[in-house]
Amino acid sequence: MINTRVVHASAEVGFRFATQTQATFMPATIAQVVRLISVVDAVNLHGDQPVHIACSHNCLHVVQWLHERGVPLDVAANTGGQAIHFAAKQGHLAIIQWLHERGVPLDVASDSGRQPIDFALKKSHQAVVKWLRERGCVQSAS
Repeated sequence: MINTRVVHASAEVGFRFATQTQATFMPATIAQVVRLISVVDAVNLHGDQPVHIACSHNCLHVVQWLHERGVPLDVAANTGGQAIHFAAKQGHLAIIQWLHERGVPLDVASDSGRQPIDFALKKSHQAVVKWLRERGCVQSAS
């Protein structure tokens, strides 16, 4: 079984992580990690892929890198949320805009029926809410 925590941690911190070898820390890039384990769409214990984690942690360059390697932007996590839901929940407008520019719909519903605007409203991310409303998004009834 592949330990997917390494690639997920890399997505979280934006390409860099530290691996401990004896008493020394050696920096590596997610590209090096992926070459080693050959996984860009690994699922962690929570059902999240690196693209979801990168969106949660505002690592647009990681999202771009993963997408360039074929990771779909509309893949759902076990919770039913897609990358855009993860970005909206954390208020990462630049990632939402980038995803939308690549065809990700702004009104896509998670398995629970919640749209990105619902996540942004719940967390009071006003800039995200404003931007989504300017594009016709409305809060879902659920």
